[in-house]
Amino acid sequence: MFRHYIYAKLLLMNDNGPPQPIKPLEVNNPQNTPNYANKSFISSNDTPKPSKRNKLHLRFLMKLLIVATGGAVVFLIGYQFAVYQSVHGGFTLPHFNCINQQQVGTASGCSSENNTNYCNCNNCYANGCCTSGGICEGKPVIYLYPTRTEKVNVKLSYVSGFSKTIPSYNPISGWTVIAHPNGTLTNVTNHKTYPYLFWEGNPAKLNFKMSTGFVVKGSDVKSFLDSKLIQIGLTHHETYAFIAYWLPKMKVSSYDLIHFNGTEYTSIAPLTITPKPDALLRVNMSFKPLNKFTTIPPQIFSHFHRKGFTVVEWGGAEF
Repeated sequence: MFRHYIYAKLLLMNDNGPPQPIKPLEVNNPQNTPNYANKSFISSNDTPKPSKRNKLHLRFLMKLLIVATGGAVVFLIGYQFAVYQSVHGGFTLPHFNCINQQQVGTASGCSSENNTNYCNCNNCYANGCCTSGGICEGKPVIYLYPTRTEKVNVKLSYVSGFSKTIPSYNPISGWTVIAHPNGTLTNVTNHKTYPYLFWEGNPAKLNFKMSTGFVVKGSDVKSFLDSKLIQIGLTHHETYAFIAYWLPKMKVSSYDLIHFNGTEYTSIAPLTITPKPDALLRVNMSFKPLNKFTTIPPQIFSHFHRKGFTVVEWGGAEF
Protein backbone atom coordinates (compact mmCIF):
# COMPACT_ATOMS: atom_id res chain seq x y z
CA MET A 1 0.00 0.00 0.00
CA PHE A 2 1.26 3.43 -0.89
CA ARG A 3 1.57 5.94 1.92
CA HIS A 4 1.32 9.64 1.22
CA TYR A 5 3.36 12.13 3.18
CA ILE A 6 2.99 15.90 3.32
CA TYR A 7 6.08 17.94 4.21
CA ALA A 8 5.53 21.44 5.53
CA LYS A 9 8.16 24.15 5.04
CA LEU A 10 6.61 26.32 7.73
CA LEU A 11 8.41 27.05 11.01
CA LEU A 12 6.56 27.44 14.27
CA MET A 13 7.59 29.51 17.25
CA ASN A 14 7.32 28.19 20.79
CA ASP A 15 8.16 29.49 24.21
CA ASN A 16 10.96 27.04 24.88
CA GLY A 17 13.36 27.80 22.09
CA PRO A 18 14.06 28.72 18.54
CA PRO A 19 11.73 27.89 15.67
CA GLN A 20 11.41 24.17 15.05
CA PRO A 21 10.63 22.56 11.70
CA ILE A 22 7.40 20.60 11.45
CA LYS A 23 7.93 16.89 11.29
CA PRO A 24 6.53 14.93 8.37
CA LEU A 25 2.82 14.26 8.73
CA GLU A 26 1.50 10.86 7.77
CA VAL A 27 -2.04 11.54 6.66
CA ASN A 28 -3.16 7.95 6.92
CA ASN A 29 -1.82 7.60 10.42
CA PRO A 30 -4.83 8.07 12.72
CA GLN A 31 -2.52 9.26 15.51
CA ASN A 32 -1.60 12.39 13.56
CA THR A 33 -3.93 15.37 13.60
CA PRO A 34 -3.82 17.45 10.41
CA ASN A 35 -3.83 21.21 10.62
CA TYR A 36 -7.16 22.07 8.95
CA ALA A 37 -6.43 25.75 9.28
CA ASN A 38 -4.08 25.30 6.35
CA LYS A 39 -5.83 23.81 3.30
CA SER A 40 -2.55 22.32 2.08
CA PHE A 41 -2.75 19.85 4.93
CA ILE A 42 -6.17 18.47 3.92
CA SER A 43 -6.34 15.17 2.13
CA SER A 44 -9.42 13.60 0.55
CA ASN A 45 -9.18 10.94 3.24
CA ASP A 46 -9.49 13.61 5.95
CA THR A 47 -12.99 14.71 4.85
CA PRO A 48 -15.44 14.04 7.71
CA LYS A 49 -17.80 11.16 6.89
CA PRO A 50 -21.39 10.82 8.12
CA SER A 51 -21.90 8.50 11.02
CA LYS A 52 -23.91 5.29 10.76
CA ARG A 53 -26.75 6.95 12.68
CA ASN A 54 -26.83 9.88 10.25
CA LYS A 55 -26.94 7.46 7.32
CA LEU A 56 -29.91 5.67 8.86
CA HIS A 57 -31.68 9.00 9.44
CA LEU A 58 -31.05 10.03 5.84
CA ARG A 59 -32.40 6.76 4.49
CA PHE A 60 -35.48 7.05 6.68
CA LEU A 61 -36.17 10.59 5.44
CA MET A 62 -35.78 9.51 1.81
CA LYS A 63 -38.20 6.59 2.29
CA LEU A 64 -40.64 8.89 4.07
CA LEU A 65 -40.49 11.34 1.16
CA ILE A 66 -41.14 8.56 -1.36
CA VAL A 67 -44.12 7.23 0.63
CA ALA A 68 -45.56 10.73 1.05
CA THR A 69 -45.21 11.46 -2.68
CA GLY A 70 -46.82 8.14 -3.62
CA GLY A 71 -49.65 8.74 -1.17
CA ALA A 72 -50.30 12.16 -2.67
CA VAL A 73 -50.50 10.68 -6.16
CA VAL A 74 -52.90 7.94 -5.01
CA PHE A 75 -55.03 10.54 -3.21
CA LEU A 76 -55.27 12.72 -6.32
CA ILE A 77 -56.25 9.75 -8.49
CA GLY A 78 -58.84 8.63 -5.94
CA TYR A 79 -60.17 12.18 -5.64
CA GLN A 80 -60.59 12.51 -9.41
CA PHE A 81 -62.39 9.17 -9.50
CA ALA A 82 -64.64 10.18 -6.60
CA VAL A 83 -65.54 13.43 -8.37
CA TYR A 84 -66.27 11.49 -11.54
CA GLN A 85 -68.48 9.07 -9.58
CA SER A 86 -70.37 11.85 -7.86
CA VAL A 87 -71.05 13.62 -11.17
CA HIS A 88 -72.05 10.63 -13.27
CA GLY A 89 -73.37 8.36 -10.53
CA GLY A 90 -71.79 5.20 -11.93
CA PHE A 91 -68.70 3.57 -13.36
CA THR A 92 -69.46 4.64 -16.93
CA LEU A 93 -70.70 7.72 -18.71
CA PRO A 94 -74.21 6.79 -19.86
CA HIS A 95 -75.66 8.06 -23.12
CA PHE A 96 -79.15 8.52 -24.45
CA ASN A 97 -79.63 6.70 -27.72
CA CYS A 98 -80.96 8.97 -30.44
CA ILE A 99 -81.83 6.20 -32.90
CA ASN A 100 -84.68 7.20 -35.21
CA GLN A 101 -84.57 10.75 -33.83
CA GLN A 102 -83.93 13.84 -35.89
CA GLN A 103 -80.76 15.56 -34.77
CA VAL A 104 -81.45 19.28 -34.57
CA GLY A 105 -78.33 21.43 -34.75
CA THR A 106 -75.00 20.44 -33.30
CA ALA A 107 -75.05 20.01 -29.54
CA SER A 108 -71.91 19.63 -27.49
CA GLY A 109 -73.27 16.43 -25.97
CA CYS A 110 -73.66 14.59 -29.26
CA SER A 111 -71.13 11.97 -30.23
CA SER A 112 -70.86 8.93 -32.44
CA GLU A 113 -70.67 5.39 -31.12
CA ASN A 114 -70.79 2.33 -33.39
CA ASN A 115 -72.09 4.48 -36.27
CA THR A 116 -75.09 5.49 -34.18
CA ASN A 117 -75.78 9.01 -32.96
CA TYR A 118 -75.83 9.30 -29.19
CA CYS A 119 -76.43 12.23 -26.92
CA ASN A 120 -74.91 12.84 -23.53
CA CYS A 121 -77.65 12.58 -20.90
CA ASN A 122 -76.86 16.00 -19.48
CA ASN A 123 -77.38 17.62 -22.88
CA CYS A 124 -80.07 15.46 -24.46
CA TYR A 125 -82.93 17.87 -23.95
CA ALA A 126 -81.24 21.03 -22.74
CA ASN A 127 -79.16 21.39 -25.91
CA GLY A 128 -81.78 20.11 -28.32
CA CYS A 129 -79.78 17.06 -29.30
CA CYS A 130 -82.84 14.84 -29.54
CA THR A 131 -86.26 16.00 -30.65
CA SER A 132 -89.37 15.20 -28.68
CA GLY A 133 -90.24 12.27 -30.96
CA GLY A 134 -89.45 9.86 -28.12
CA ILE A 135 -88.74 9.73 -24.40
CA CYS A 136 -85.32 8.52 -23.30
CA GLU A 137 -85.47 6.04 -20.43
CA GLY A 138 -82.44 7.15 -18.41
CA LYS A 139 -80.09 4.84 -16.56
CA PRO A 140 -82.17 2.19 -14.88
CA VAL A 141 -79.83 0.10 -12.71
CA ILE A 142 -80.62 -3.18 -10.96
CA TYR A 143 -79.10 -4.13 -7.61
CA LEU A 144 -79.10 -7.76 -6.45
CA TYR A 145 -78.76 -8.55 -2.73
CA PRO A 146 -78.95 -12.31 -2.10
CA THR A 147 -78.59 -13.73 1.39
CA ARG A 148 -75.69 -15.89 0.20
CA THR A 149 -73.39 -15.97 -2.81
CA GLU A 150 -75.29 -17.62 -5.65
CA LYS A 151 -75.85 -17.64 -9.40
CA VAL A 152 -78.68 -15.36 -10.51
CA ASN A 153 -80.30 -14.99 -13.93
CA VAL A 154 -82.03 -11.74 -14.87
CA LYS A 155 -84.23 -11.34 -17.94
CA LEU A 156 -85.61 -7.97 -18.94
CA SER A 157 -87.48 -6.66 -21.96
CA TYR A 158 -88.38 -3.11 -22.92
CA VAL A 159 -91.05 -1.84 -25.24
CA SER A 160 -88.57 -0.19 -27.65
CA GLY A 161 -85.49 -2.34 -27.01
CA PHE A 162 -82.18 -1.45 -25.41
CA SER A 163 -79.75 1.24 -26.48
CA LYS A 164 -77.05 0.21 -24.02
CA THR A 165 -76.49 -2.50 -21.42
CA ILE A 166 -73.59 -3.14 -19.01
CA PRO A 167 -72.59 -5.91 -18.94
CA SER A 168 -73.80 -6.88 -22.40
CA TYR A 169 -77.29 -8.32 -22.34
CA ASN A 170 -77.86 -11.60 -24.13
CA PRO A 171 -81.21 -11.37 -25.99
CA ILE A 172 -81.84 -15.07 -25.35
CA SER A 173 -80.40 -15.85 -21.93
CA GLY A 174 -80.33 -12.35 -20.40
CA TRP A 175 -77.78 -11.60 -17.67
CA THR A 176 -76.25 -14.41 -15.63
CA VAL A 177 -74.10 -13.32 -12.71
CA ILE A 178 -72.66 -14.56 -9.46
CA ALA A 179 -74.32 -12.28 -6.90
CA HIS A 180 -72.85 -11.61 -3.46
CA PRO A 181 -74.72 -10.41 -0.35
CA ASN A 182 -72.95 -7.02 -0.49
CA GLY A 183 -74.36 -6.39 -3.98
CA THR A 184 -71.20 -7.16 -5.95
CA LEU A 185 -71.90 -8.99 -9.21
CA THR A 186 -69.51 -11.14 -11.26
CA ASN A 187 -70.55 -11.69 -14.84
CA VAL A 188 -70.17 -15.37 -15.77
CA THR A 189 -69.42 -14.44 -19.41
CA ASN A 190 -66.41 -12.15 -19.00
CA HIS A 191 -65.71 -12.74 -15.28
CA LYS A 192 -65.69 -8.98 -14.64
CA THR A 193 -67.15 -7.43 -11.50
CA TYR A 194 -69.93 -4.84 -11.49
CA PRO A 195 -71.83 -2.93 -8.78
CA TYR A 196 -75.16 -3.37 -10.59
CA LEU A 197 -76.80 -4.23 -13.92
CA PHE A 198 -77.14 -1.19 -16.17
CA TRP A 199 -79.55 -0.62 -19.06
CA GLU A 200 -81.02 2.15 -21.14
CA GLY A 201 -83.97 1.96 -23.49
CA ASN A 202 -84.40 3.32 -26.97
CA PRO A 203 -86.73 6.35 -27.18
CA ALA A 204 -90.34 5.27 -26.93
CA LYS A 205 -93.78 6.85 -27.01
CA LEU A 206 -94.49 6.73 -23.28
CA ASN A 207 -97.86 7.72 -21.95
CA PHE A 208 -97.25 8.05 -18.23
CA LYS A 209 -100.04 9.88 -16.43
CA MET A 210 -98.55 12.57 -14.24
CA SER A 211 -101.77 13.76 -12.63
CA THR A 212 -100.41 13.01 -9.16
CA GLY A 213 -97.03 13.60 -7.63
CA PHE A 214 -95.09 16.62 -6.45
CA VAL A 215 -94.14 20.06 -7.79
CA VAL A 216 -90.75 20.99 -6.39
CA LYS A 217 -88.64 24.09 -6.83
CA GLY A 218 -85.42 23.33 -8.72
CA SER A 219 -83.24 24.49 -5.84
CA ASP A 220 -85.15 22.19 -3.45
CA VAL A 221 -84.97 19.01 -5.54
CA LYS A 222 -81.97 17.57 -3.68
CA SER A 223 -83.53 17.77 -0.22
CA PHE A 224 -86.86 16.51 -1.60
CA LEU A 225 -85.32 13.44 -3.23
CA ASP A 226 -83.11 12.82 -0.21
CA SER A 227 -86.13 12.33 2.04
CA LYS A 228 -88.63 10.93 -0.46
CA LEU A 229 -86.40 8.15 -1.83
CA ILE A 230 -85.61 6.94 1.69
CA GLN A 231 -89.35 6.95 2.39
CA ILE A 232 -89.99 4.90 -0.75
CA GLY A 233 -87.41 2.31 0.30
CA LEU A 234 -83.97 3.09 -1.19
CA THR A 235 -80.90 2.90 1.04
CA HIS A 236 -78.69 5.94 1.59
CA HIS A 237 -76.16 4.51 -0.87
CA GLU A 238 -78.82 3.97 -3.55
CA THR A 239 -80.35 7.37 -2.84
CA TYR A 240 -76.95 9.07 -3.24
CA ALA A 241 -76.41 7.38 -6.61
CA PHE A 242 -79.91 8.34 -7.77
CA ILE A 243 -79.47 12.00 -6.79
CA ALA A 244 -75.96 12.23 -8.25
CA TYR A 245 -77.34 11.14 -11.62
CA TRP A 246 -80.62 13.08 -11.80
CA LEU A 247 -79.94 16.27 -9.82
CA PRO A 248 -77.89 18.05 -12.55
CA LYS A 249 -80.88 17.70 -14.91
CA MET A 250 -83.51 18.83 -12.42
CA LYS A 251 -81.96 21.63 -10.38
CA VAL A 252 -81.72 23.97 -13.40
CA SER A 253 -85.53 24.17 -13.75
CA SER A 254 -87.67 26.75 -12.02
CA TYR A 255 -89.91 23.89 -10.90
CA ASP A 256 -90.10 20.17 -11.55
CA LEU A 257 -93.25 18.07 -11.71
CA ILE A 258 -92.18 14.73 -10.25
CA HIS A 259 -94.14 11.49 -10.50
CA PHE A 260 -93.08 8.00 -9.46
CA ASN A 261 -94.42 5.41 -11.90
CA GLY A 262 -96.04 2.14 -10.92
CA THR A 263 -97.62 -0.47 -13.19
CA GLU A 264 -97.50 1.94 -16.15
CA TYR A 265 -93.73 1.40 -16.05
CA THR A 266 -93.44 -2.24 -14.99
CA SER A 267 -95.88 -3.27 -17.73
CA ILE A 268 -93.57 -1.98 -20.49
CA ALA A 269 -90.37 -3.28 -18.83
CA PRO A 270 -91.20 -6.74 -17.41
CA LEU A 271 -88.47 -8.25 -15.24
CA THR A 272 -87.93 -11.95 -14.51
CA ILE A 273 -85.35 -13.06 -11.96
CA THR A 274 -84.27 -16.60 -11.10
CA PRO A 275 -84.22 -17.51 -8.26
CA LYS A 276 -87.26 -15.41 -7.48
CA PRO A 277 -86.49 -12.58 -5.03
CA ASP A 278 -88.24 -12.33 -1.71
CA ALA A 279 -88.55 -8.54 -2.04
CA LEU A 280 -88.57 -6.44 -5.23
CA LEU A 281 -88.58 -2.64 -5.43
CA ARG A 282 -88.66 -0.82 -8.80
CA VAL A 283 -88.39 2.96 -8.46
CA ASN A 284 -89.01 4.78 -11.74
CA MET A 285 -89.35 8.55 -11.74
CA SER A 286 -90.79 10.79 -14.43
CA PHE A 287 -90.25 14.52 -14.24
CA LYS A 288 -91.21 17.52 -16.32
CA PRO A 289 -89.69 21.01 -16.02
CA LEU A 290 -92.21 23.77 -15.27
CA ASN A 291 -91.95 27.54 -15.46
CA LYS A 292 -94.36 28.16 -12.58
CA PHE A 293 -95.75 26.36 -9.57
CA THR A 294 -98.93 24.34 -9.82
CA THR A 295 -100.82 22.16 -7.37
CA ILE A 296 -101.46 18.43 -7.90
CA PRO A 297 -102.55 15.65 -5.52
CA PRO A 298 -99.54 14.08 -3.78
CA GLN A 299 -98.61 10.42 -4.17
CA ILE A 300 -98.75 8.07 -1.20
CA PHE A 301 -96.31 5.16 -0.89
CA SER A 302 -96.63 1.89 0.98
CA HIS A 303 -93.76 0.77 3.17
CA PHE A 304 -91.16 -1.44 1.47
CA HIS A 305 -89.70 -4.15 3.68
CA ARG A 306 -86.39 -5.72 2.70
CA LYS A 307 -86.31 -9.40 3.47
CA GLY A 308 -84.36 -12.37 2.17
CA PHE A 309 -83.17 -12.04 -1.42
CA THR A 310 -83.84 -8.36 -2.22
CA VAL A 311 -83.75 -6.74 -5.68
CA VAL A 312 -83.85 -2.96 -6.18
CA GLU A 313 -84.09 -1.02 -9.44
CA TRP A 314 -84.11 2.71 -9.99
CA GLY A 315 -84.30 4.84 -13.14
CA GLY A 316 -86.35 7.56 -14.75
CA ALA A 317 -87.21 9.73 -17.72
CA GLU A 318 -87.67 13.39 -18.53
CA PHE A 319 -90.82 14.54 -20.33
